[in-house]
Amino acid sequence: MHFINSSLSILFIHETFGTMAGAEQNIFLTAGALKERGHHISILYQQRSGRDESSWESIFDHAIAVPMSGKWTVTREAQLLETLGIIKPDLFYIHKMPDLSLLRKILKIGRPVVRMVHDHDIYCMRGYRYHPLTRKICHRKTGLPCYFTCGAFIVRTRKRLFPLAFRSLSHKKDEIMLNQQVDKVFVVTNYMKEEFITQGFTPNKIEIFPPIPKTISNPPMPMFSQPTVLYIGQIIRGKGVDCLIKALALLKVPYQALIIGTGSHKTYCERLTKKLGIGDHVQFLGWVNHDQLASYYRDAILVAVPSVWPEPIATIGLEVMRYKLPVVGFNSGGIGDWLIDNVNGFLVNWMDIKAFSIAMETLLQDTELARSMGIKSFEIIQKLYDFESYIARMEDCFYTLVRSKQIDI
Repeated sequence: MHFINSSLSILFIHETFGTMAGAEQNIFLTAGALKERGHHISILYQQRSGRDESSWESIFDHAIAVPMSGKWTVTREAQLLETLGIIKPDLFYIHKMPDLSLLRKILKIGRPVVRMVHDHDIYCMRGYRYHPLTRKICHRKTGLPCYFTCGAFIVRTRKRLFPLAFRSLSHKKDEIMLNQQVDKVFVVTNYMKEEFITQGFTPNKIEIFPPIPKTISNPPMPMFSQPTVLYIGQIIRGKGVDCLIKALALLKVPYQALIIGTGSHKTYCERLTKKLGIGDHVQFLGWVNHDQLASYYRDAILVAVPSVWPEPIATIGLEVMRYKLPVVGFNSGGIGDWLIDNVNGFLVNWMDIKAFSIAMETLLQDTELARSMGIKSFEIIQKLYDFESYIARMEDCFYTLVRSKQIDI
């Protein structure tokens, strides 16, 4: 039920301001849509990405940098109270935020708190829910096995002098306990909901809100004229770009592969293409502005999503489906929520590189099959992942929470 002629002051909290990855894209689209509906939108952040910041600044009424780590001090508390006095939020909408001290303060204010979860950071000490050496996916509740089976008390960092850091199990349990106190937890797939239930979260506090891309009413049909495989995303180990390259090396048909993105695993993957003798078939294009991706979608036969870590959802899948493209992906994490095997692409058994190659080869050889699966992708998006319905449902949830706290709006 909507409150007539009312608007909310919604305070987003996220560690990064500006375009970076899927979480930031979801924040940008959601915040913009809520602003168009008449709400007052602000954001607290820790750092800037350096990308598309002017677009972000046009959306948020207030964009204020705050520290999200370190000791909680009287000065920090005074800064927080001053900031909240300026914004006067009716509701806190927290995305990625590592500072438990800040979360404790927010929970004590008495306003509704919603946590949007984009990944496994809240309950996984490593943050990616799979073993770094074996790549085996974890389904355990956070506890002592995180130390003795996974060795998760030691994690890699990007610091040059000492590239390792130590993590505390008790700190992670505190984080889980604090997040159990928020009013709602938004997760992106059924897979993620089950993960939170495993950690002891109350099921009726969990709502599924996949990060739906903005609706395109009538996107152009891909040309399907060139045998092009497209990958878009971070090039880090969990994304499985090395597995994609190994699958490409098994192809027995002509192809070209375009890999868009950057990351710590890029150099390794570039060397792997040369080692496997497919360097002439694979191009690493680096980071590409989101608005420029449509031209690459138009020329592709399929999009590969070779993630081997348990993807919360893999937002690129929802993105490319609206451009009428089929997807080949591993059955990892929440990918199975939107990728239906033999309907809008092929959902391949986890880490089965040969089967992944066969699935890609099938689509490269049969462009009519690729076309029909691409159309089915678009139909699924229209039916199950409509952006306006997504925003309306979120807005109703926010209104209900504000009313439950008896806040006069």
